[in-house]
Amino acid sequence: MPSLEELDLSLNLGLMKEGTLPAEIAQLQNLRGLNLEGNMLVALPEAMGQMSNLEKLNLNVNRLKQVPSLVLNLKALKALELKQNGIVSLPDALSSLARLEVLNLQRNALKVLPASFGLLKNLKMLNLAQNQLTEVPASILNMANLEILDLSENQLTQLPSGLNQLKSLRELHLEGNRFSAEEINRIKNQLGFIANISF
Repeated sequence: MPSLEELDLSLNLGLMKEGTLPAEIAQLQNLRGLNLEGNMLVALPEAMGQMSNLEKLNLNVNRLKQVPSLVLNLKALKALELKQNGIVSLPDALSSLARLEVLNLQRNALKVLPASFGLLKNLKMLNLAQNQLTEVPASILNMANLEILDLSENQLTQLPSGLNQLKSLRELHLEGNRFSAEEINRIKNQLGFIANISF
């Protein structure tokens, strides 16, 4: 078991006790992928912060009201899935996950993003759909490798100027926001190079 690299424990409520996992999971030091989707988790054992080889962590559809602090120690993470958890804010230190390429925060309760968010410069896919965002920090323009950005179904009225700096962007989803016709035209003018853009 210690050499296990992938583990799927999704929809496995029988294993969970009092909304968390057995701390022994941290003994799987070679684990690269861990799926904990749909387990009604409210917390994770702190020992998981020692899983230094973990590259993919799926925490979708749980009850985590914030990003567990131990996640910030998982420096090898490339994909972090936190869809549908009820998360209301993000820690500044999330930007320390420098290798992150995929971040899914769809269907939470986010109203603002930390300015440090733009330090996630290796992100390729960012899903922030179905939150309560009223603005996007200008630092997002630093995400030079971003290919897919989903901001649909928020409460946005504008986006930062300089969107044309996102040279790698090929998909932008903006439907279900509060953009004026003038703002939509401005965005289209800045992002004419994107084939797939939806309002």
